[in-house]
Amino acid sequence: MEQIRPPLVADTEAATAEQEQITIITGRAEVVDRETIDEELLDRYAARYAQGMVGIGMNREQYESAYTTVIRFTPEKLRGW
Repeated sequence: MEQIRPPLVADTEAATAEQEQITIITGRAEVVDRETIDEELLDRYAARYAQGMVGIGMNREQYESAYTTVIRFTPEKLRGW
């Protein structure tokens, strides 16, 4: 995956039991070289999603070997209702 076409993407956050609002964030996405990502950011990501990795039967090393493409999302617009 060299680039994302078109680079315009959207992310949605669904309502929860505590909050009825749906949030839509639109912006641009680009594939970036993993070597340009600060190790501290990768550590925070791994800590945040550690339970999710366990849930799919992987540790951090296995996860990073399987999912090698890094996509940077730059938000541009927020909508909610």
